[in-house]
Amino acid sequence: MSTDSQSLPSQEPDALEALRASRHDPLAYLVRHVADDWGDVEAHDRYESELSVERCCWILSSYTLSDRTRFWVITEADRRVTTFLLPIEYCPPRDFPLDE
Repeated sequence: MSTDSQSLPSQEPDALEALRASRHDPLAYLVRHVADDWGDVEAHDRYESELSVERCCWILSSYTLSDRTRFWVITEADRRVTTFLLPIEYCPPRDFPLDE
């Protein structure tokens, strides 16, 4: 991937930078995610995350900071990786249906 700033899709900060800039602690949101508090998700996404815990699928939480920045916390199906990201940073697989 090129590091040339002209080739970047956006100058938006990443999720952790947004958390730091707004003086929010990322650990607080990780604790919420681990405690099955999916944050600001629609009812169908809440249901999917609850099923995902049982079925070992990927888990999505969505939170909104005080400055109205929205970010996601996603845990992979194998539970090895949890990622904080802005919705603009997410690149779903080609066969993944994305409503936004």
